[in-house]
Amino acid sequence: METRRLAIFDIDGTIVRWNLIFELYERFVKKGLFPQEALTETVEAYLGWLNREKEFAEYDKKVIQIFFRYAKGLSEQAVLDIADDKIGRASCRERV
Repeated sequence: METRRLAIFDIDGTIVRWNLIFELYERFVKKGLFPQEALTETVEAYLGWLNREKEFAEYDKKVIQIFFRYAKGLSEQAVLDIADDKIGRASCRERV
């Protein structure tokens, strides 16, 4: 039987309960693929949302802007490695 590969991008959290882009964002910083400054750039928006002083959309927009700024230089293999690792860790939080 022929093996077929499938890639699923759950950017809006319909499969995993948290937006995958946030998970990947944090993993890229932890693995050194994004600079540490990438997290510090989102702290104000994150804390504002956490403390109910700002809308989630503001935090979401900030993460997406910064994610795509730093992702431009990443190799495909680096992204696949982080995604594979994250998906393996999140399998217990899938929605069925």
